[in-house]
Amino acid sequence: MKKYFEVQAMCGHVGKGKYIPISFPVIAINGKEAAEKVRSYPRVKHHYKKAILNVWEISFDSYLKLKDANNLDAYLHCNNIQQQRQIENFESRVHYMPVFIEKKYKRTKEYMMYRQQITRLHNIDQERKIQEYYSSALTDNSWNDKPIDSTGGGGITISLLRRIEMIYYISDSHFGDERVMRLAKRPFHSVNDMDDTMISLWNKKVGGTDVVYVVGDFAINNQTAIKTLKQLNGQKILILGNHDACLSEQALQYFESTATICTIKDGVHSVTLCHYPLLSYENSIYNGYHVFGHIHNNPRDIATKIIPSLPRHLNCGADVIGFMPKTLQELIYLKEQTMHV
Repeated sequence: MKKYFEVQAMCGHVGKGKYIPISFPVIAINGKEAAEKVRSYPRVKHHYKKAILNVWEISFDSYLKLKDANNLDAYLHCNNIQQQRQIENFESRVHYMPVFIEKKYKRTKEYMMYRQQITRLHNIDQERKIQEYYSSALTDNSWNDKPIDSTGGGGITISLLRRIEMIYYISDSHFGDERVMRLAKRPFHSVNDMDDTMISLWNKKVGGTDVVYVVGDFAINNQTAIKTLKQLNGQKILILGNHDACLSEQALQYFESTATICTIKDGVHSVTLCHYPLLSYENSIYNGYHVFGHIHNNPRDIATKIIPSLPRHLNCGADVIGFMPKTLQELIYLKEQTMHV
């Protein structure tokens, strides 16, 4: 027994990744047969497996009304694109195909920034979990045998035989420098308060075998530098800044090494370190990062006006990052937040 159906289908010839939903009146034994008939109709996207949107059984009166409506639809009777463009409010009928929407959205800057931010947050969270694990593990003597699930559950469980060495960055600490404290409007009551706070923040985060790149301007003089370096955790590498000329060999020996500029590998990332911000640096065209200091958060420095628009230039100045060494992932996250302000 024949029945009457309304079959809604995607119709084309309106541009790549687009369609117009059209309801066709069909006589068939069942919905499946009705859908197959419509798939072969002119303008229907025959080869797209999801071209049939809906199938409904309808009354004879509804069948006739739908048939009359389609006879009056200019789109279904166009012979060329020129005639199609002359149809009133034609663009309002056009839809994007679901797959094309996804592909189109994934190409947008907003989507890419969203995915990057999710990745950064995930990496920061994993670093924090690893640090917390070892902070507690180091308080007992059984940590060599402790497994850690570095994926936060459901992932690969790694049994680590020694503490993972983290890499941190900080610049422009200016230990002992009252003038810088005043000019930079640092939130401390005195130089001693500033030094004690920064040492405490440093040691809360940095472990004994972690690596900290001090990207210039460490302390006001030899005496302060030596006194401070003896109190700070980690293996310290100095990237020389303009205020480090005062440091003698006696103070520099507390650093693992020194350099004016260098490029390192932090995980999968290339990182170029220099106290001064550079517009061009090694691997800059290959998505490498540049970590620098010097400019603090001084609005009068021309670099302060240029750098914010450069997503891979990361300011690790103590005034900018909260007076505590940061990982690369944390610097990237901080940069993304400032770019969205």
